[in-house]
Amino acid sequence: MATWCVVGIWANLYLVRQRNSSIKGRFLPQPILATDESVDSNVSLTEANNGQQFMAKPFGSDDAWHICSNCEVYVPSRCWHCSGSCNTCILRRDHHCIFAMACIGEENHSNFLGLLLYLTIGTMYATIVLMIYSSNNFDTSYSWYFLKAFIPAIFLFWDFSIHNFLSSLCLIGSITSGTIFLIYFMGACKGETSADKRHKINRSIKGSSKYSYQNLKIFLGLNPLRRIIWPFHQVYKTDYTTSVRQNNY
Repeated sequence: MATWCVVGIWANLYLVRQRNSSIKGRFLPQPILATDESVDSNVSLTEANNGQQFMAKPFGSDDAWHICSNCEVYVPSRCWHCSGSCNTCILRRDHHCIFAMACIGEENHSNFLGLLLYLTIGTMYATIVLMIYSSNNFDTSYSWYFLKAFIPAIFLFWDFSIHNFLSSLCLIGSITSGTIFLIYFMGACKGETSADKRHKINRSIKGSSKYSYQNLKIFLGLNPLRRIIWPFHQVYKTDYTTSVRQNNY
């Protein structure tokens, strides 16, 4: 189990960095907008533009494209610019992960969740192993072990040792990574990114529950749970060449 956790962590970390969700190398057909003069009076501009709407902001409906002022191209909804080290637009961008040093987007979101999952399992496993070792070799009760591990000040000032340091690191790491995993996994079950959440945009499928497997499947692709567990899954690419895309994130 420990070996697979290490493989899962390093494989997902590597693939988060390698699977590029940027618009570089992607074919994004630039639209030619209809005008009032070129459209019949009985047809609306939205219908004339094949259902596409064009906005100044990246957080509209799933049909709304917008212009990136940095890249100077039309990009799909939920695609927005990373002004940091990426310096490009990221498709269905969630955030820039400082730990992985890469943007989390449509192609590596599953690997990001897998990274958090294996970090949680790995640190929990290490915490249990260290707890058993501490109980057998230092005659430490489980309650005292967790108290020292959860409150670093206890071992830093009164009972410092490498063992206590590692115990605290693993326990706090498992709680932190587990909490972050649950936050992002529940967001995926709603079909939304953290940016959608900040802008209070509901991405759930109409008629489905707020958190559903269907939302997760549309968000991550077919067999979403397997994509999270198995790092080397096939990359899910959205076809942006179609004129109208309804609930296809």
